[in-house]
Amino acid sequence: MFDKDSDDLIFVNPWDNSVNLSNEERDFLKFAILKINDNRIKNFNPENIENLIKSNPAKYLRVPLVKGDLTSEIAIRGGWMNFIRSRFAMLSPSKLKERFDRAATNLLDDSQ
Repeated sequence: MFDKDSDDLIFVNPWDNSVNLSNEERDFLKFAILKINDNRIKNFNPENIENLIKSNPAKYLRVPLVKGDLTSEIAIRGGWMNFIRSRFAMLSPSKLKERFDRAATNLLDDSQ
């Protein structure tokens, strides 16, 4: 479902019948591409998508990704205090023992 020849993450064109896709994959890609471009482009007209893709495929088929960092983790956790609590919770003796036991078990299972 992705263009493997590109350095960027780009969907294949589901409106191109020469692309080998199942009907479900084609429907999903059409939905995703229309939704992404509707959010990305002001006054987006979905009826023009095929012409837009022909004019600039990389622009309209590109998958918008953003690298996550500490800020996004803080936002997901609901603020600094929840982030700090979750980090300190990982350092509690019971959590450390649980993580150590799980790592030791995995190590033993892999060696047998």
